Order: sequence, then C-alpha cells, then structure tokens
Amino acid sequence: MSWLKRIFLFISSAVLAAGLYFASVLNGWLVPAATPSAISALITPHLTVYRPDGDGPFKTILMFHGCGKDPEQQQYWGETFQNMGYAAVYVDSYAGRGISPERAQAKVCRGRELLGAQRAGDVLAAITWANQQTWTAKQDIVLMGWSHGAWSIMDAYAFDQKGELPHGVSAEFTADLASIRQVVLFYPYCGVASQTDKSGWQHKPIVLAIDVANDSVVDSSLCGQSYDWISKSGVGVQHHVLEGVGHAFDVDAVSQRENRTYRTPKAQALAAVDKVKRLLQSFFDRT
Repeated sequence: MSWLKRIFLFISSAVLAAGLYFASVLNGWLVPAATPSAISALITPHLTVYRPDGDGPFKTILMFHGCGKDPEQQQYWGETFQNMGYAAVYVDSYAGRGISPERAQAKVCRGRELLGAQRAGDVLAAITWANQQTWTAKQDIVLMGWSHGAWSIMDAYAFDQKGELPHGVSAEFTADLASIRQVVLFYPYCGVASQTDKSGWQHKPIVLAIDVANDSVVDSSLCGQSYDWISKSGVGVQHHVLEGVGHAFDVDAVSQRENRTYRTPKAQALAAVDKVKRLLQSFFDRT
C-alpha cells in the first residue's frame, strides 16, 4: 500500500472516529441510564431554598444555574425572589456529581459533559421534589434557567413533545411539566446540541426570554428561531433583548470575585438587573 493511501485511510478513520464520538455525545449514547430516584438523590440533598415566613402556598421558582455555577448570582436572585414574597429553589447540578469549578469550565462549558439533554432530567427531578412540598403552590411553579440551565429547561420540553425521556433517564418521574405555569430563560444556548425543533412544545407555559445584544458566548439569533418554533406550537413567548450588556451580565452585577473577567461594566450590569427585576415582577403578576 502506498504512503498516500495510508495517509488517506488514517485521515478517513480519524474523521469517522470524530464523527462517531460527536454523534454519541449529541445522542447521549455515553450517558449511563439512571432511575428517577437515583437522579433525585444527586439533586435534592443539594437544594438551597429561599422562602418567606409562613406556611404558603407560595409561587415557587426553580432556578437552574449556568455552566459556571456562579453561587453569588443564584444567592442574589434567590434572596430577591424571597423578598418579593415567592419561594425560590437553587438547583445545584454539580455538587452531587462531584463536578468542580475547574471540571465545569473544562468539560461542561465546552459541551463535553452533562449536556442540556442530560440535565433535563435534573429539571424533572426538581419539579417532582417541588410538588412534594406542602408550601409549594402546585399549579404556580416557575422554571428559570441561565445559559446552560435555560438550555436544559428547553430540552426538557423538547423531549416531552417527542414523547422521549432525557438522556440518562430510565423511566418517567412522578411529576412532569404539567404543573409549570411560567418559564424564564436567560441567554440560553440554542445551538446544534439543542433538542428544540420545529415541533415546539406540548405543554403551554408562559415564557419570558431575556437575551443580550452583546452576547459573545452563545448565538442568540438561533434562539430567536427556537422561540418562533415554540410560539407556533401555541406557547406565549415574551422576548426581550437587553442592549449594552453581555452574557452573564447579572453575574457581573453581583460578583465580588477580584479575579473575575467582566464582560459588562458593573454600572451597566446593575442597571440591566434593575430592568430585569421590573420585567420579572410584571411577568410573575400575569394571570
């Protein structure tokens, strides 16, 4: 065999192997199947609950962090919603899996581990848990996600529409998306690994989508297409694009880390957060 043929075969094999690996990641072939109880055991011990005094029932907001899992951001919003009179639950998808900040940046943020299609199982686990709490208003649960977390929420709805389970989930959870009244999406990922397609969503929550004009992390134009698909399936989508701020602007607004690289100057980020709080209050007040 000539050396040219050997090189051709080597390159062809490498391309084929890369393609198979990419397909296996996108289709969840490498994700071990786990029962709903096993997934819940990864999630529920690490929930952080913010709620007002009293027995409720309270509108309950389930919060799904971005791939950076910025605790200051989640604490800020949790306390903000608590002060508004709502219950908020920070859903940590990393602690139970032993995912460190370094591993998250190297793998999750680069699409090499825990894609939205798998983390959609965490969304269902959190909904199931919330429906078991006496203080939760069962028909007034809100799903709220940032970036990777928003992607995970959207994938949960996409799988539901297709009649499929999220990657790595072996059976149905006892609660589903029927109890969700509203969805809030902060600058979600809507790229090639997203499960959202033209079929839209089966369930019809009210959606508030918040994107940013200066997003250097995700292609928000793809999300516009996803919102159109969702809207055409009968879901009401309220879409806002914030000018002058970038991805994770609310992290820039509240972060106290000295070594953080800011995408948005703090003054602009704080102003955007104030605007978003007004949008959220108006959105939550919708009947």
